[in-house]
Amino acid sequence: LEGVWSATRYPGFNEGMRWDPPQLKSEIAAWTERNLDIWRSGEEYVFTISARADNSFTGRVSIRRERVRDVWNIGFWIHPERWRQGLATEASRAVINFGFEALAAQKIVAAHALWNVASQRVMEKLSLTYVRENPRAFAKNGRWVAEAEYEIDRDSWHAKEEEIGV
Repeated sequence: LEGVWSATRYPGFNEGMRWDPPQLKSEIAAWTERNLDIWRSGEEYVFTISARADNSFTGRVSIRRERVRDVWNIGFWIHPERWRQGLATEASRAVINFGFEALAAQKIVAAHALWNVASQRVMEKLSLTYVRENPRAFAKNGRWVAEAEYEIDRDSWHAKEEEIGV
């Protein structure tokens, strides 16, 4: 709870995300309960990322079922104090593997706000293929947020992982 609260206190942190920052810490507990219920349903899995050195909170990565059969959507965020350490790439790689291996996904999709260059770099490092720009991905503060959309299929993922020796 403290890690999520701390991250969302940074000005602009939530601007490229579909969810608004909590106004009270108690809201985070309710989100956590909802995440557990959704986990049990098999529709979405939210993982907490923690630092190996001291087990401190680092961020979150999730994977959720899309409406299209065998397609899952991955999303991630890192606490601003931990940005630019490669943690989003590392955690997302593990969750993409989980999606293809444990969930039998055939395709994994992802998106980021157009201005979020750091997330764009993560997509590129993960070998996701740019699909299109969605100018009206979601509304935030009364305005549309444009996103870049990406995808990778199971065979392409395994070929890329084999190529880089992961």
